[in-house]
Amino acid sequence: YPGIDYEGGFSMSGATINGVSDSRTSAILKFFKNDTVRLNVSANSFQFKKDRISNSNATIAFFLDNDSIFHSNIAFTYNVTKKEVSLFKTDDHMTYSPYYNSYHKIDMNFDLLIWNIDDPIVRLTMPRGATIGQARFKSSNYFNRTHFLKIQGMDNLHPLYALKKFSEWYYSDEFHVSELANWLKMPDSKVQHLIVRLSTEGFVFYDPETNIVRIKPQLNDYLDAFGGKIDYDVIDFISNTKAPQNNAILNLSNNELTIFGIPSIFISDSQNVEIHPTGNKIVLKKNRNFDFGGRVQAGLLTFFGNNFTFSYDSFRIHLDNIDSLNLAIIGDEEDIYGNRKTKKIRNNIQNITGDLLIDDPE
Repeated sequence: YPGIDYEGGFSMSGATINGVSDSRTSAILKFFKNDTVRLNVSANSFQFKKDRISNSNATIAFFLDNDSIFHSNIAFTYNVTKKEVSLFKTDDHMTYSPYYNSYHKIDMNFDLLIWNIDDPIVRLTMPRGATIGQARFKSSNYFNRTHFLKIQGMDNLHPLYALKKFSEWYYSDEFHVSELANWLKMPDSKVQHLIVRLSTEGFVFYDPETNIVRIKPQLNDYLDAFGGKIDYDVIDFISNTKAPQNNAILNLSNNELTIFGIPSIFISDSQNVEIHPTGNKIVLKKNRNFDFGGRVQAGLLTFFGNNFTFSYDSFRIHLDNIDSLNLAIIGDEEDIYGNRKTKKIRNNIQNITGDLLIDDPE
């Protein structure tokens, strides 16, 4: 298997060679690109065949400079002839947990990742044979109050708060499911079901083979956002595509993630800022910065143009090439709810540049 290193043991089962872990460490596959490890795949075992390597419950880390794209439980195959890595969901609920991308600082949920190890392009796309692709790329600082309340459901104690209190009592963010069950005075099976649900929501990492849970920073951030202790955002890229269009492509040469099938992006709920990108696509860069063209709706202002850049840290949009700026005013006429309607001004301003400051970072 050129370009791949393997660390682990071996066993034989008929004509199949199995890669196996020992009692302390997992079996590991390392995929190299230009003498640099690009992908680590670890598991308790691998099936080695002439034409493929596979495992249905692997932990993966795709390295992007000093960051990574990580998933704790995803199905993996490597097609030897095509030199093609595939990561995909199965009937196992754990495979529906999001990938955590520390480079772009987003959680990613999609059906299939395909990478030819000789190619810098990684495709995030729909399942094989499907005609519709659905994916979600959500900021790691995302918060939605309705979603927070929905997680609690009919429980007396919010599950996120319960995990936080237990981890403080236990003095660790990593623990066994049975320890949490004992503390909650609930059956292990019921707590396990809860943990699986929170894992698919992106709040914890969970290993169903060892029953070990590890709390992610997003859990504490979600609680702090609800309590008004920290700032949060509402950046949530929802991608809907039709074959043969991918949901996104990752370029390993520059780590840019081009996302397709997103007709609108809500940037700020308090300032009412919404983006409608040209071609329904954006180019996402490090830490949620992204390039786009199209229309920006900001309150009573509407900008049209190209070469726009959103900067996350300063929370502003640099409008390098504004074709036109349309203005609106609040009129005297009211809608059925008693709110005064806006009225567009016919004249517009053309050929300008500037920065749109959405929220003052101070």
